[in-house]
Amino acid sequence: MSLTFDSGVVLIAVCSALVIGLWRFIFRNWTSWLAALVVPFFLASCLYWIPVWHSTHSAEDSNWAGLFVGVWGLAGVAASAIVLVFIFIIGKICAKRPHA
Repeated sequence: MSLTFDSGVVLIAVCSALVIGLWRFIFRNWTSWLAALVVPFFLASCLYWIPVWHSTHSAEDSNWAGLFVGVWGLAGVAASAIVLVFIFIIGKICAKRPHA
């Protein structure tokens, strides 16, 4: 059983945003931006190929891989970037506040 195109986009976007948020919480350096580019494509690739590994592999699966992994990965990169920008803005606002 495989995911639909739309459900894969949503799943990868949500998972990528959560992973990047956690990554940023643990590692507070530039690696979060690198992870925001790599993690969504890794998750999309796993999400696409895991159902194929458990069934018979056909040439059609390889033909569609670029489209599915590419679009799912880009959705994850967009969600990850939004999370990182949101964290950055919140950090700047909190840094400007006078401490009691």
